[in-house]
Amino acid sequence: MLRMPAKVQQILKFLMYQQVLVIIHITLIIPTIIGEIVIGIKTTFTKIVESMMVGIQEV
Repeated sequence: MLRMPAKVQQILKFLMYQQVLVIIHITLIIPTIIGEIVIGIKTTFTKIVESMMVGIQEV
């Protein structure tokens, strides 16, 4: 490790910490977003199928 002033080391540690927090945040948020998208697709698909069924019954 290069000899660096204490201040620089503190800044680097802080940046590393921030990076880790961001990564954790993203890994927590992504599944939620995917879940929302999947639910959205499912409900849309269900509505389409239902309306098709209703259409078939009316004919």
